Amino acid sequence: MSYAQDSAFLACAKYTDREMRVTCLEAALNEALKQQNATTNSSRSKDDTAKKIVGFDRSTIPNAPAAGAATNHDRVDAFGTEKQAQVVTTNTGNEELLDEISALNSIKPNMWNITLNSGQVWQQVHPKRFALKTGDTVRISPSRWGNSFRLTTSRLSGFIQVSREK
Repeated sequence: MSYAQDSAFLACAKYTDREMRVTCLEAALNEALKQQNATTNSSRSKDDTAKKIVGFDRSTIPNAPAAGAATNHDRVDAFGTEKQAQVVTTNTGNEELLDEISALNSIKPNMWNITLNSGQVWQQVHPKRFALKTGDTVRISPSRWGNSFRLTTSRLSGFIQVSREK
């Protein structure tokens, strides 16, 4: 494994949110596997490869510094931004939204109207007890039922079915 690959994996350690860290590690692993499978006659230089791996942070998570290249000023500017909303692609090719709950409104018993930090508003489709809290990091993924989506959080087991309102 090259130094650039080591740096890409180590850069993932800065994420305290488990889902974001796993996403970072999966991207670094996929890039390492691509490099391993590349032929020796590749026209890509080692520097280009290192830039692509280290560039994961910049291309996937807004305002996050590249591994090994961040100055103290860059680190101060990026501090706290790893909680921004992001869309990730799963191994199956589906896209999922990762965001944090900024407001919760109970629209009737066991039904939530959920506002995310990104400004999106989601509404629970079917009444179901689900103890969400403001500040929870949630994952919203497509479901097999029409325009509905599944909302999950690592703090709770299970999911609720939601639809986007705004």
